[in-house]
Amino acid sequence: MSSSPVGQFLGTFLVVGGVAIVVASMVSPPDPFTVARYVFVAVVVAAIVSAVLASTNVVTALTDRL
Repeated sequence: MSSSPVGQFLGTFLVVGGVAIVVASMVSPPDPFTVARYVFVAVVVAAIVSAVLASTNVVTALTDRL
């Protein structure tokens, strides 16, 4: 992982955002508008979670252990 905060955020956002999109697509009804609404909310939450993880150096602590 990158040592810069922006690199940590982007890497974390790609992983968390990908999981959020898959989960939102699986739990929503098969209506395209509802899926879009669920995915939008999931991506916003993923961005917030990624920002918190990157700013508190959780990513650095986890990568140092591996």
